[in-house]
Amino acid sequence: MAGFDDIPAASWAAYDLATFVQDGARMVDEAMAILSVSAESHKPVGDVRVIVPAKLVERGTTRR
Repeated sequence: MAGFDDIPAASWAAYDLATFVQDGARMVDEAMAILSVSAESHKPVGDVRVIVPAKLVERGTTRR
């Protein structure tokens, strides 16, 4: 089991939940860049795939 965004409660001993950490600011920047292209061209940009790296923070809910 894993969560996302590594909220503080994920590290509490009662949960000890593994979580993925993503760069939220980068996700916003990428989304705004795509929207800007669409707004400037007055056309939808179509399918766009952006890969933002994530890091797994291993805790008690992960097993090796």
